[in-house]
Amino acid sequence: TAQAIEGGDFSDSSVFQGPVFTFVVRGFSALESALEHYFSPKIIEDGSGARVRTARKFKRLPNVLQVHLKRGDYDCCTGLCGLTDTYLSFPRQIDMGKYSEGAGNYNLYGIMVESDDHYWSYIRPEMEGDQGQWYRFDDRENNTCAMSNATAIDASFGGEEWLCVNYLYGPSAVLTRPKESRACMLMYLKESVMDVLLHE
Repeated sequence: TAQAIEGGDFSDSSVFQGPVFTFVVRGFSALESALEHYFSPKIIEDGSGARVRTARKFKRLPNVLQVHLKRGDYDCCTGLCGLTDTYLSFPRQIDMGKYSEGAGNYNLYGIMVESDDHYWSYIRPEMEGDQGQWYRFDDRENNTCAMSNATAIDASFGGEEWLCVNYLYGPSAVLTRPKESRACMLMYLKESVMDVLLHE
């Protein structure tokens, strides 16, 4: 919704309908902070003196919430496009009630990971509340394998990893490189109907 606060009469509203919600990764270190920024009220000025207050809110959330982490980046100086390796953490459980009335908690069920040349997924087929074994599904492999929380979640945050310590410049001179993989899509299940969804 948008409402004029000074400089003229203006009001408007728009509705987004879709199975996937996209959030820009650059500038944020956690999914929660990206959500807070997206839904916080903002004041926009069009240059003519008119000021408009805008606000976003989910009218209704689906039982399966898919979050696309937009890591594409455009450099206006060079005109080149690429991926940003920004570190972005995401929780195993998230409270969406503050963004949609009655939404409640959502539990992380699946993670799609992108690397430089292909994709794979981590899924918890049998969720026990916020627990459950993670499995990796890779299009390059014919079998699945069990994974720990550290591998499935923490290793998918992106960012940089230590390469080595350059002792020529002292023990604090650490050389890093961007991680080869990072999460690009998250799938959360609504906790109150999770048993029904997994049964189906």
